[in-house]
Amino acid sequence: MAMTCTACDATASTTCTVCKSALCATHVQMGQPFISARQLVTTTATTALRAPGVLADLLFNELDMVPYCASCREELAAKRTGEQLKFLIGLLLVLAVVIGLPAYLMLVG
Repeated sequence: MAMTCTACDATASTTCTVCKSALCATHVQMGQPFISARQLVTTTATTALRAPGVLADLLFNELDMVPYCASCREELAAKRTGEQLKFLIGLLLVLAVVIGLPAYLMLVG
């Protein structure tokens, strides 16, 4: 039995990556997959240690596009903003420690 689109009665050609609802070609929205800050950091660190030659490809190549429905795209936009904020705060904390600790030790010592 063929699946029908959840937004209309047309035959579905794909499913949403997040909610797994059936979508036809007119209601599907393509986008890059969601990657959390934790996944980004662990994958980058692991690749840098195990295969540093692949690191540039990992960080700079385009990701494959995956299908989403309209409601999931809105949710993902909010999630991505939160993950970007977490990553930025983490990066600033690491920078503060790397720069601040030696500066503090030079002033005290």
